[in-house]
Amino acid sequence: MGVSWRRRVAVLPRVPALLACLAGFAFFLGPRASAGVEVTRGPDEVRLRNGVIEIAVSADGRFLQALQYAGQSFVRFPAPLYEMLLVGADGTTTVVDSKQARESSVDVVETPDGVVLTVTGKDCGGFAVEVRLEIRVDATPFCRWRANIANRSDMAVRSLTYPIVAAPRAIGSVPVAAEQENLAVNAGFEAGLEGWELASPRQGEGDQTVSVVLDASVARSGANSARLEFAFDENGQIYCPVQAVAVQPNTDYLLSAYLKTDLAAGDVRIEMQDVRGWKSLCQSSERVGGRRDWERLTVAFRTPVDTTAVRFGVRHVGSPGDARPLRGLAWLDDVTLARAVDLSPYWADDALVLPNGDGLLFPSPGATFGSANQTQVAHYPGASMQFMAYHDAGVGLYMAAHDPGGNVKRLQFTGGAEALRLSVEHLVPEKAGNDTTIGYDTVLGGFKGDWYTAADIYREWAWQQVWCKTKWMDRADVHDWLRKWPAMVKLDAKNYGEPPAEFYGRLATFTRDFRQRLGQDVITFFHGWGENQWQMGSARREQHEPWGGADVFRKGMADIAAAGGRPFVFVMADGYTLEARDGKPEPYNDREVFEKEAAPFGEMGYDGKNLLRQYSDVHFLAPMCPTTDYWKQCLAGKVAQLVSLGVPFVQLDSFPCTQAKPCYNPKHGHPLGYGSWWYEGYRDLLQACRDKGKALNPEYATATEEMCEFFIPQLDFYMNRVHGTPKTLYDSFQAEGIPAFTYVYHEYLPPYAGEGDATTLPGVAPVGKPQPAAAGTLDSRGIALSLIWGRLFSVRVRGPYETYQPEPALLDLFVRAHQAASTYAYDYVVRGRMLRPLPLQTSEIEIKYWRWWTRPGSNGTFRSPAVLSAAWQSPTGRKAALLVNISGENAPMELTLPSPDRTVTVTRNGKPENTTFAGPTASLNLAPLEIVMVEYE
Repeated sequence: MGVSWRRRVAVLPRVPALLACLAGFAFFLGPRASAGVEVTRGPDEVRLRNGVIEIAVSADGRFLQALQYAGQSFVRFPAPLYEMLLVGADGTTTVVDSKQARESSVDVVETPDGVVLTVTGKDCGGFAVEVRLEIRVDATPFCRWRANIANRSDMAVRSLTYPIVAAPRAIGSVPVAAEQENLAVNAGFEAGLEGWELASPRQGEGDQTVSVVLDASVARSGANSARLEFAFDENGQIYCPVQAVAVQPNTDYLLSAYLKTDLAAGDVRIEMQDVRGWKSLCQSSERVGGRRDWERLTVAFRTPVDTTAVRFGVRHVGSPGDARPLRGLAWLDDVTLARAVDLSPYWADDALVLPNGDGLLFPSPGATFGSANQTQVAHYPGASMQFMAYHDAGVGLYMAAHDPGGNVKRLQFTGGAEALRLSVEHLVPEKAGNDTTIGYDTVLGGFKGDWYTAADIYREWAWQQVWCKTKWMDRADVHDWLRKWPAMVKLDAKNYGEPPAEFYGRLATFTRDFRQRLGQDVITFFHGWGENQWQMGSARREQHEPWGGADVFRKGMADIAAAGGRPFVFVMADGYTLEARDGKPEPYNDREVFEKEAAPFGEMGYDGKNLLRQYSDVHFLAPMCPTTDYWKQCLAGKVAQLVSLGVPFVQLDSFPCTQAKPCYNPKHGHPLGYGSWWYEGYRDLLQACRDKGKALNPEYATATEEMCEFFIPQLDFYMNRVHGTPKTLYDSFQAEGIPAFTYVYHEYLPPYAGEGDATTLPGVAPVGKPQPAAAGTLDSRGIALSLIWGRLFSVRVRGPYETYQPEPALLDLFVRAHQAASTYAYDYVVRGRMLRPLPLQTSEIEIKYWRWWTRPGSNGTFRSPAVLSAAWQSPTGRKAALLVNISGENAPMELTLPSPDRTVTVTRNGKPENTTFAGPTASLNLAPLEIVMVEYE
């Protein structure tokens, strides 16, 4: 294995060569600064620091050794600099990483702006592939990564993952398990093999051997290690060397050990068991095989109440009939068994933020993600933005792709017993022997603050991109009627069981009723209009007629328009609907037509077959390739059909939330596998639908299910599904919806409140039945969040529809909130920019919840502030806080203003009054379901 070190200095041509040589010589004598960046090289690492951030990689370019910001270390254990996924012609995949490079080198170039650290790894995992990473550090608290891949193998590169950060499970000055008492005896084999049981308790039958000897020539630390020699040709089991120690019952422990391998076949792992046998307690680390340098393996476990001793050692398992030979060598060193550190005091204020939907916040991720099989991924495009953050109340780690080109990537977070892994996987087009350049910046660094600070960093970059060319209020292609901020009423045909004409007539009645209550026209959304009463339409070359036939549907839409509404429906945009059961007596089935005309234009898997997707047990579809003219014509034709029948608003559903997919059909003309072609295809498809609709009706508007920033110029608004309700979608991880996309992009594209019980308006129950609650519910919370988070209002009507009368208190809150957004708060929540909320102290209430799709065990409760708040800035610079008491009791609260002793305007339910608060705190008392706006600058 070859390792080289190089350093170059970028100098002007007229600088004497001798000075350049002396400058390079000075580097090896001590640190040197370039443009505020200090570069040092120790025996184990190359370190760059600029006063706010420090980043270090191993001297051989194989590990990310350190990442520090404001005194906080964000690397607990060295992580590979990169991982690469290779694909063979038969579809088999192989993962290699920087540790497996046959030859590595590190090159430093000083520039006027800072320092560029170039790490090159050759022949990774024995494949003729060279990876070159460029890491740029300047005066900012960030480093910027780019990559080039030179592939001379017969494999195709599918993805390259970098940066990879092994972050601590809790942010702060946290002790590590190594600081606890090590229960392992002779853990580094410095006393020979004393304390270790060398004979394997179980070996397979036949000519199978394993021996353990002391090796004084190989050691990770100290002088010795234990060398294991294996010669297993068939299945068998080994468990040696083994050591047994006493432990405490019902206690958390962490076992770790370093293994080095040179195995021609098979793999090994670290395992611990109760001394009584594996049935009482048994847990293992990941397996390692092949030729690997020293690698730390860990096992976290809690002892049962009756466990008083455990044994641990190196393990290999083969089952009868499962030939798993094990041949070669392995070395064991630096074993640690210690009580795990109690991290609960440290991770209570930690949070992980991912850009799924409008944004998801996972509180205390170190507590929740304790295993390597627990992971969260933001697939982009599909995810709304390209950044993630891991922070506590003081500092945070920022990781983002600043990519203006729509390339496919995954922002990934994985749990672990000791460290949490954060990374970005860059997926690229696939071709055997393909060279790849990832030319956009992947940014890694630190910040002081919370997720709003991370979003500020991302927003500074995002607003310079082409999708932020024109703000929503200034776009000529957005109709003025939509800018009046109409509310949306949502009904569902599949719950009615009545003829189509009667259903459409009922829609008109509901439209007229809500239009009168709100004092302005509304958007009338409804399911169940598609063929065979399928909840949404499916596109194909020969379009289906809507439910009831074209004439009945056209008259129904005209009646809705006459009642003061604009009809709004969904069309499945992600794929061709093959079958839709959905409880109908005659399920919709279009598989025959698909095979006859559409299959060649569907997205193709690596095996040459059409990709298929299924929603639960009711909906089956085939994802279509957006680059094909066929799918563009199908969707644009469906839009044209609907607009001609009187529907001016269409949502292209199941997009982009279903994420980018690969396609391997060589006839489609795009690069095979993943690529920016997916974004480009859907961008052009959206524009084609928009052009068709606008040509037929200038009021035409397009929405999508959730959002991706690339498609802002092609849309009028978008569905936002996460309403700030903890556990709504990610119950097992306690995730909470946050308005991250709104915070970054509200001025460029507003949302409407989408699916979920947070947007329902229950009806009054019949006499003698329990009446629905109004205050302190998901419903009052959802209405409040629609106001304070700048969302187009929408309510779903609950039956029984024949006698429906909305619950009075909730209806009143809905009307008052909508009036606030469309009148006195309009310049803020419609035209304005979301700000960081002002500090607020108020009481908490308990709210019952259930997921918007019902699942066993999905009900529960969560704690919520009685008063919800958000801050906004108008286009003129005026600032205001919006406050809503969602509880059924008076809610005293204290709002911290940025400037003390100022006269502010307090608007209570539409009535403004000037008020002066002494000091920075505004003390207010909000009545149940009261809305207050405080204009403070």
